[in-house]
Amino acid sequence: MVPTNLVPAVKLKGSGDVVWESEAILRRLDDEFPDTRPMFADEGKVLLAGNITQRLVNTSFGLAYRSTENMTDDEIAEARSGLVAAVDALDQHLAAGGPFLAGDQVTAADAMAVPMLERYGVQMPFFAAQLSIRDPARWPSLARWFDAMEALPSYGGRVAGDAYSWTPDRGRPGAHAHLRRQERHPRGRRRRARRGGRAGRRRAAGAGPGLQRRGPGRGARGGARGGCGEAAGQPRGRGRGRRAGRAEEPEGSLKRLAPEKAPAVDAALRAVAAALLAGAPPVLPRAAADGAEVDRADVAQACHYVAARLCVPRDMGAPAAAALRAALLSLAAAAEGGTAA
Repeated sequence: MVPTNLVPAVKLKGSGDVVWESEAILRRLDDEFPDTRPMFADEGKVLLAGNITQRLVNTSFGLAYRSTENMTDDEIAEARSGLVAAVDALDQHLAAGGPFLAGDQVTAADAMAVPMLERYGVQMPFFAAQLSIRDPARWPSLARWFDAMEALPSYGGRVAGDAYSWTPDRGRPGAHAHLRRQERHPRGRRRRARRGGRAGRRRAAGAGPGLQRRGPGRGARGGARGGCGEAAGQPRGRGRGRRAGRAEEPEGSLKRLAPEKAPAVDAALRAVAAALLAGAPPVLPRAAADGAEVDRADVAQACHYVAARLCVPRDMGAPAAAALRAALLSLAAAAEGGTAA
């Protein structure tokens, strides 16, 4: 459908036109929906903000995704200094206006910057950069921007990623275990729900200038469809690209159950669904739908597997995912001999 075979891209229902690249998509949306506030309302400010965020991205790549094995300590330190300067410049820009990149309203600058910045907000402390760009003490205006984006319901509850989905298991041993403990604790669940979101409805338009090549798209499909089949050894679609493959075995220990374990997986997911509907802790299933006894170990393994594979926003929004993941991990704890949270 797309000549470049890359995303983001959209196909307009009325005309059938296919538009690709973030900026082109956002400009076309402005044309298609003239009654809404334009994403390029003040184009000069939008372009200025885009240049500032692009500088941050350009200076980050060597410290974020490429190996530093061939870099000397001095080269890494120099690259990190350049990245810090770029974050400083972004924070200073936001301090002069904001809370959004081009003033007090969301614009194309925010929509094009947030896909990469939300990722960096979680991942960058664990890469060679070793920076927490969400540190309010060091970069208060940037932290305020993250908060403002997350406060947008169309972003926070629909298309934003969450820390669990973004956390790289390689480079941070035990990261998912730490987040699982947060999910099981009521205070942790509330905190994750508050932090679960990040940018406007047009976030689906993708990254910013120069960031378009992000891999497969992240459309929200809603619900944990296919969870039973996948956990019991039936393959799932490619889905979310890099994260879909990475999340399959978050710490190298989670394995799919054999296909014959499908009744146990089904029983576990039914117990979780019942708990969510009732607003109560999940009850450990004793038997599958066919009456066969359910192995507690299978229930625990299925819950851990589905929780680890659950990605935001590929499968659902962040608040729903936080609730589902908490119920799955609570049932896993009960199956392993603990008490359901």
